Amino acid sequence: MSEHEKSLSIHVIGDWTEFTPFNENKPKSFSLKENGDATSVNMMTSEYENWWIQNHELLVLSNRDTLHFTIKASSENILVLEKNNQEFTYKRVGTN
Repeated sequence: MSEHEKSLSIHVIGDWTEFTPFNENKPKSFSLKENGDATSVNMMTSEYENWWIQNHELLVLSNRDTLHFTIKASSENILVLEKNNQEFTYKRVGTN
């Protein structure tokens, strides 16, 4: 893992939820643990299991397949991901 990938990994560890939920009663959210474990809530068809960073992408192993998200932006409290030309913005929940 490159230094850049290590830095990105540190930034994405934690709990994330939709910045502007489509359904406020069931916001999409996920948790990326330091040990590589992942969990998801209200993600339509996928249950997240593991994650890693590779080539500026967040890869998430789900119960169906490996999902590839391009990391468009990351900061202490915001994470912007892109998949299939759609952007998804998440905000950090709590602390990691």
